[in-house]
Amino acid sequence: MSDLERNLHSTRHLLSMLPYILGFSNIAFLLVFFFLVAPTLVEAIDMQLLFTGLVGVGNLLAAFKFYNYMKKNVRLMEKELGIEQSTNFGSDFSGYNKE
Repeated sequence: MSDLERNLHSTRHLLSMLPYILGFSNIAFLLVFFFLVAPTLVEAIDMQLLFTGLVGVGNLLAAFKFYNYMKKNVRLMEKELGIEQSTNFGSDFSGYNKE
């Protein structure tokens, strides 16, 4: 097993756990942000909720982009090794027909 194959295997393993890691870390980050950071920015609870919501959406978008980047990296590694891209990461419904 070459180094590239080992890297591919470990990256696939990370990619399978990544949605859970990003999801739970986003929840923890938003709780910390709402209780510790938002009160120092504004006093009104509605503005605290607004700031927390905006930060949460931004964090989710960043996590989604990072996940797609990692998925693209795995596909490039598979292509470099000549492995057929039979892995299914996430919900790729490009060929899905509802009938």
